Amino acid sequence: MAPPLGLYKLFETKELDEAREQISRLFCPHQIEIPDLGQQFYASFTYAKLGNVSICYVRYDGNVLIDPGELKSFYLIGMPLNGTTVVTCGQQNVVSTPGIGTIQSPGQAVRVDWHDTCEKMVIKICQKSLQRRLSGLLGHPLNRPLEFQLEMDTTAGFGASLRHAIDAVSQEIRQQSCLLSSPMAISQFEEMIMTLLLLGQPHNYTTELRQLGAPVAPYYVKRAEEFIFASVKKQLKLGDVAEASGVSGRTLLEGFRRFRGVSPMKSLRHKRLEHVRADLLLGSFDDTVTEIALRWGFLH
Repeated sequence: MAPPLGLYKLFETKELDEAREQISRLFCPHQIEIPDLGQQFYASFTYAKLGNVSICYVRYDGNVLIDPGELKSFYLIGMPLNGTTVVTCGQQNVVSTPGIGTIQSPGQAVRVDWHDTCEKMVIKICQKSLQRRLSGLLGHPLNRPLEFQLEMDTTAGFGASLRHAIDAVSQEIRQQSCLLSSPMAISQFEEMIMTLLLLGQPHNYTTELRQLGAPVAPYYVKRAEEFIFASVKKQLKLGDVAEASGVSGRTLLEGFRRFRGVSPMKSLRHKRLEHVRADLLLGSFDDTVTEIALRWGFLH
């Protein structure tokens, strides 16, 4: 029977065989070894399934070696909360600690060495769903399997955005949010995670994706632009534009920097200058430069 929706402790155990059996059901058959035979084993596993994406919190005490061979039908993102794991996937090898995550791709030999007591947030993504999303972005079927760079920085940029999105959804699950009983909300969550991953983490289709042009600006950038264009004669401040966009000033600045190459206030200035130029070209002889400038919000 499929596990119910919700973040819950699936199991905790001191038995190696029980941990192997339980985790094999959710991921794939794998080997678990303890290099130090005298060490006491402990594992705990917390789990939530949201459509084609699963969020898990995994903890192993002591040194543990996990060898699943090749992942068959899913991608696996690992983000350590504390401790260290050494992750090998194909020819790539990463020492993964808090701030340095990994993403393992199907079809490549995987090995994970857990050191001391380590806790990781693990995100499992269905291979078919992620490759279908990539095909949609590219506009054609894939001609080879999607393979990611193993190492992922989770302290800045895309990696930080992904981490914050997962943390926010985990919090919603803990609070038994009604949003997570909505198939539409779950679908949007899946799409957000997959799109973040495909646009942010380097992979063997990244160059082709970038050649298609910059990604579409988010809703709040477009909303801010609509507000700026409608209020071009007014004396606006960044706070006014941020309030109209529905996000913080910091988020708005970053969105404009990434998708427009200028700040919101520079965008406003450029728009005013366009109107001034048009009026200078088409205005009557009675109009002065000062009058036209004042008309479009330039006070000096």
